[in-house]
Amino acid sequence: MDVTIRAYPSLHFYCGLLIVFILTIPSTWADYPASGLWTSAYDPMGVPKHEEWGIVADNTCRHFHPVLPSGYNYFEYRAASPIPDPPTEGATIKIECHLYGDANHLGQPWATTAGFLVYRTTCDANSRYYYPNSRYANPAYVNGTCACNVGYVTYPTAASCVPACPVYASGKPCVCDEGYEFDATRTRCIPVERYTLTLQIDPPAQVEPSQSISVVAKVVNTLTGQPKDGVQVNLKADVEAGTGGHDHDDGQRPKGSIPSGGITQGGGILEFNFGAPAVAGTHTITATCGRCINNPQVATVDVKVEGLVPISDSEFYALQDADGSVIGAVPGKHKANHYLTPEAAAKLAELGETYDGLSNGERLLHLNDASLEWGGLFDVGSRQWKTPHAGHRRGVVIDIRASTTPGSIPFWLFQKFETEAARAGTKAALHCLDSSTLLIGHICYEVLNMRHYHVQLLGVDK
Repeated sequence: MDVTIRAYPSLHFYCGLLIVFILTIPSTWADYPASGLWTSAYDPMGVPKHEEWGIVADNTCRHFHPVLPSGYNYFEYRAASPIPDPPTEGATIKIECHLYGDANHLGQPWATTAGFLVYRTTCDANSRYYYPNSRYANPAYVNGTCACNVGYVTYPTAASCVPACPVYASGKPCVCDEGYEFDATRTRCIPVERYTLTLQIDPPAQVEPSQSISVVAKVVNTLTGQPKDGVQVNLKADVEAGTGGHDHDDGQRPKGSIPSGGITQGGGILEFNFGAPAVAGTHTITATCGRCINNPQVATVDVKVEGLVPISDSEFYALQDADGSVIGAVPGKHKANHYLTPEAAAKLAELGETYDGLSNGERLLHLNDASLEWGGLFDVGSRQWKTPHAGHRRGVVIDIRASTTPGSIPFWLFQKFETEAARAGTKAALHCLDSSTLLIGHICYEVLNMRHYHVQLLGVDK
């Protein structure tokens, strides 16, 4: 609470300048009688509140009489107007201060000082009243005012005391400096934790189509060098265009499957699986975390069948038509469609030589689709990223022309070719289409649409 004293010399004894003196005391007027003597010869610490009036009165008179005249050593303080009980905000009482020459306050006072006390409410929260008494030597005390408690300060825009900002903080409300953040108690600003993020895939970072591979994201605290658990890591998968033997690309191309993210645990680790699609290609995994200083981290995974090789030229079969175009290749979609495993390629060479004997050296096998350079799903026609081709994913199957197109195996050699293929350990079956229905076997003797031999060079489709 604030109490304001406006004191001025009594005109009965001398004239002088008007002096305004402001003090602050606790609001306990109801403890005092309407008039009476207020003594001041005491130590104010620990005394009842009503004696604080003596401090005010004592300092009021000493303010106007810093040097007492000889023989006048005693003060008398009286309320010259009724004291409100209970007091209300802004209430005022008048006090008089008399200076006497004897302890019994007898005779005519040497001087009289009059002033007014204005009632205010108690100090605001987080502050306290400091006595207007010179015996308090602590420079932090403000004489006669409400002052903020330790740990609190005032701001120009604040009407009361607010918590003082800790080190490395400022503003209202307090905001930690850049690079710092509040601790769990919000009483200290501590350096912001920063992390480094890594993505780890066991070499050679490769997986076959439709299989999965383990990926590890790891987070380390840059300040301590220790793994950091409990960090959210965000993940995203994508695929690079033009990879895996597919020259075409669109928004529908299958991507690898991974979780959208997770929390590190057990040594700062987030372990997850990358599920490869059926379509071969180079895929990317991108990882980020909120406080990682090296965002983003990117790892690549090659989805492929390892070890496929291009079919080499041979005197027993043709890879191109007479005009030089690659048989089965589709510009802008798949330009390299003649890949096999070394074992399957060797079996193809054997089959080609056998066919050369069947045709008396007059014909070559014309080779259509085998596998793409990295294997995987081989999409043809308008069905992008789907499965019109049966097999052709692992370099062990090849299609051989058997229609009426030049270079086809002629109808009269079908049975002999199938017999010799079986004797060589391969399986050769006629495939054709009736509208959109795939037909297999001898029924295709009478159906010319898309007719060809589907040859399993190692006796299996995979």
